[in-house]
Amino acid sequence: MRIMNYIKNISFTILSLFLFQCGGKESTSGKNTCHAPLPQAIFTEKDSQIASHSFSLDGHNATEKILFSNNNTLTIYQSGCDKISQEFRFQMPPQPNKDMSSLGIESLLFLANLEDKFMSFGNWAQAIDSLRNEFARQNEVEVEKGFFVGLDKIDSKNQTTMIIKLFQK
Repeated sequence: MRIMNYIKNISFTILSLFLFQCGGKESTSGKNTCHAPLPQAIFTEKDSQIASHSFSLDGHNATEKILFSNNNTLTIYQSGCDKISQEFRFQMPPQPNKDMSSLGIESLLFLANLEDKFMSFGNWAQAIDSLRNEFARQNEVEVEKGFFVGLDKIDSKNQTTMIIKLFQK
């Protein structure tokens, strides 16, 4: 029941987050019409704690790169026409002792605390926290019918990469 309440609380956030980050114009190319809007940048260089920012768009695929003032980086890949996918790749100093869920929550809360307009990332952190047991068994968890969160953590000697994927199936 607790999980269902979290899912209900984030359902609007899920939809708004997907639309917020992909809020461009509908595209048409040849015979294929894509009903999803073109991806848009989530962040700008004017946002708090962002040292540099770039955004590139190639059809319905976008890459956004952010360097934060703490020297951590975030690369966001957005794609999809019928099924939208967003992958957040946080690169930071090594974090070998943190489990995948904890580091994912910490990374999303960092984004949520940048500015008020990013508070929806805090809802994602709450959803992951409420589903820790599921993430302990599998890397992808359905948070609402058709909407999934995937977590992965790659540790190396020089850095940790935390991958959070929000996607539809």
